Amino acid sequence: MRGERRRAKRGAARLEASLQQLPEVIDTKKRRGSKDAETRVSTTDPDARVMKIGDGGFRPAFNAQFSTTTDRARVSVGVDVTSGGCDIADASNFVIEPAD
Repeated sequence: MRGERRRAKRGAARLEASLQQLPEVIDTKKRRGSKDAETRVSTTDPDARVMKIGDGGFRPAFNAQFSTTTDRARVSVGVDVTSGGCDIADASNFVIEPAD
């Protein structure tokens, strides 16, 4: 019984988070001139946005950016996860100016 209540509370919290994301999704669709009549958000992960995936399909996803050193070690020096589908716009977050 406790487990069911806990799952129900988590589900309600995810649904509330999804509803909070809805105005942003509607605004984005209006700016892009989308003709899709139905606006939806993910109830399992409200921050995810529909993106084109490598297999050619479209699904809710995130865009992960990694920054590494250029030496042989390839140490990760930065990580960023966004809900934007464009890598170019996010790349400026990782540009490091060379030291003088």
